[in-house]
Amino acid sequence: MGASSSKSKRRANNHAARQHSTVVGMAPTDPLPPPEPVIAYYSKNPYIDDDEVSDSQSPQIESPDIISMLDHANSMVSFDVLAATSWDPNNENVENFRTYHPISESSYLLPDDDAEQSRVEFHHYMLRIAFDGDVVCPAAKILLQAESCQVLDVGCAQGSWMHSVSAAYPKARYFGVDISSEALTNAREAENITFSFGNVLEKLPFESNTFDFVHQRQVFHLGVRKDQTASVIRELMRVAKPAAWIELVELDLFFHSIGPKMEIFHKSLHTALIKRGIDPTAGTSLLPNVQAHTPVAGNIDVKSVSVPLNWGATERAAVLGRKHALDAKHAILALEDWMHRVMGMSREHYRVYVDEIVEEWAVSRAFMSYHCVCFQVRK
Repeated sequence: MGASSSKSKRRANNHAARQHSTVVGMAPTDPLPPPEPVIAYYSKNPYIDDDEVSDSQSPQIESPDIISMLDHANSMVSFDVLAATSWDPNNENVENFRTYHPISESSYLLPDDDAEQSRVEFHHYMLRIAFDGDVVCPAAKILLQAESCQVLDVGCAQGSWMHSVSAAYPKARYFGVDISSEALTNAREAENITFSFGNVLEKLPFESNTFDFVHQRQVFHLGVRKDQTASVIRELMRVAKPAAWIELVELDLFFHSIGPKMEIFHKSLHTALIKRGIDPTAGTSLLPNVQAHTPVAGNIDVKSVSVPLNWGATERAAVLGRKHALDAKHAILALEDWMHRVMGMSREHYRVYVDEIVEEWAVSRAFMSYHCVCFQVRK
């Protein structure tokens, strides 16, 4: 194929990605649109039929009931602005039940302990089902077959993703970095898998132009402020080789098709995140952020999936829905030290409230959306 044909194809790919940007850039409280307009660059979860997340299929609650329940929930919850903005997980004068990352530059709100690492590992297997595999990027699946391929996993935790990928692609060499001392202590090294401490908010411990494939997921939505986004993307590009591929996976912290109890938590969480400078739409923001901060990016591929919470119209969807609900429940419980203060609740009340919203997910047929952007580095 000639050079002009390759350039035309690359322009067509980038144009399709820009079209997708208009789709994922819609109001985050709206359900994901059907895939037909951008079918080559957008796919919904294979375990959920298109109609399963439509309003017509969800159990409906009469408006007067919603209003009265919201009034009741509001009377029980008082939003604490000071707690939202000033809570410091490592402040010795604050009573926290969990242990956190001692990194002052990090905004990461989830704990750094054994319980959280177990949840992260479970989350990996849930996403593996949701995205129908460990690697989303088609080009990376080709790169991984070469013995010379070097792979970086940023925010690797205990290495579940690398171990899964290396089982399918054993020739490649894998490097994982994380800020979690708990994760790195329990990480399982292998002949072709190594781990080290690394903070993408500062400088990763690698030379420029080192990696053929860079993977990062679930870092932006709870650990990176909006004003840090550009520097993170630039650092990932720095360690990537020219023509390497970078794969980013993030969720939006927006729960779709939710009931009144979840609506209260939803609003409290979003307000608190925004006040701390964190973008709750990290997933839908991936593509515009990549396009804004990588002016010389090459081909771009996008995939989004909708995942049910505690329900599913088919047996396979129901299994995924239960796994997703268990993962989401324990993530919300992991935020207890912070969110019980934000919502003005006792710890006991917060835990009961979490149980109630998990039950509500099944009734309202709630779901969340995960987004993956793969792009080729141009230098």
